[in-house]
Amino acid sequence: MRSNLRLFVLGSVVASWSCASEPESIGSADAAADAAGSGEGSGSGAAVPTFPDEPAEELRGVVMTDRIGDAPVCADPAACTADYEAFRLRAAAYARPIDLAQVPVALRRIDAGDVAQVAPRLSRDALRESVLDGLGIGFLMPRLEERTLEVGVLSRTDRGAYVEMEVEFRDPWVGAFGAILLVPAAPNGAALLAVHGHGDTAAIYRDDYHGADHAARGYVTLMLGMRAMGSGPAAITEHVVARSLMSDGFSLMGMRVYESLLGFKFLRSLAEVEAGRIALIGHSGGSSTGNLTVRVEPRFAGYISDHQVAYAEWVAGLNVYHCETVPALYPLSTQINDPTDSPVPTLKVPYKYTNGMQELFDFLDARTAP
Repeated sequence: MRSNLRLFVLGSVVASWSCASEPESIGSADAAADAAGSGEGSGSGAAVPTFPDEPAEELRGVVMTDRIGDAPVCADPAACTADYEAFRLRAAAYARPIDLAQVPVALRRIDAGDVAQVAPRLSRDALRESVLDGLGIGFLMPRLEERTLEVGVLSRTDRGAYVEMEVEFRDPWVGAFGAILLVPAAPNGAALLAVHGHGDTAAIYRDDYHGADHAARGYVTLMLGMRAMGSGPAAITEHVVARSLMSDGFSLMGMRVYESLLGFKFLRSLAEVEAGRIALIGHSGGSSTGNLTVRVEPRFAGYISDHQVAYAEWVAGLNVYHCETVPALYPLSTQINDPTDSPVPTLKVPYKYTNGMQELFDFLDARTAP
C-alpha cells in the first residue's frame, strides 16, 4: 500500500586480489584500524542473529511511524559505524573472506597500469551482475522490495513552500540511518533522491547544493545522510569501516548503494510520487555512489553526476582506504562512468554544479515530465 505522506504530515578485486604473487604488509593506518577494533573475517564463532528477511504480509514494504521528538540513533553520521560491524555478523553466511595483505598489492598493480579495462564491454545485465558481485551486495537484492523498511519521522517543520522532516530509516540489514525529506506544499508528482559527498551532511546538501530549491519547484526531495563519510581526520573512521567490510568480501560502497536503493524504494511508496518520475542526483562521493546505483537500478527517470572515480582510490603511502576503494570494480570503471552506456539518462555536470542550476532544473523537468 502506498503511503499518503501529505495525510501523514497533516494528521500526525574480489577476484583480482588473489592474483598477486607476494603478500605485502599493511601500513600504519591498518595498525590504527586494529587498535580501533576492526576484526578480520566474520568473527570468532559469534552467533548470527535471525533476521526478518521474510516479514509477515502486513509488515512488508515501507512502514511509516510518527516518532516526533525521538533522538536519532545516529546523531553524528560520520562517526556511526556500529551497524556496519553488525552487518558483518548478519551477513556472515554470504561472506567471502579475503587476505587483506593482498589489497595494497592489487591497488599498486592498478596504479602501475597493469590491470586492463574489460573489453569488449559487458551487456547491461552482465554489468549489473558484475557490479553487484564486486560490491558484495547481490544477496540483498532478491527481497529488497518486500523487506520491511521502517521510516520514522523525528521532526516536522512547515517551511511554507514545503514541509521539512527529519526521518530515520531502519533496515534489517544495515541498521539505522537518517535523511531529510522535503514535501512540497504543491507536489508535482516527481521526486529527487540526493546523495551528498565526503565531509557533508543531508543538511549541507539542502543548504549548499540547492536541495531546498528542488522542493520549492514541486519535487518531493529526499537527501540521505551517509554514515562513515567524513573528511580530514574523520577519514580514518571510513578507512576502519572500509577495511573491516573488505575482510569479508563486502564493501562500504556497497552499503552506500544499498542505502540509496532503500531511498528509492521509500520514494516509490509515497502517494505524492509517481513511481516512474524519480530522479537521482549526487555530489562528489555521492556521485561515486550514484554512478553505481544507476547500473543496479535502471528505473530512475534521470541521473545527474558531478564526479567519477575508478574505484581504486586510496592513500598509497599510508595504505588508507575509503568507500571508493573497490579494486574489483576498476576493470569496469570506464564503462561504469560512460553516460552514453548507462541504462538511465545521465547528465554529467562540473564538480559542485559550478555551471549553475538551470541546466540541472531543465534536465530534471524533462526527464520527470508526466
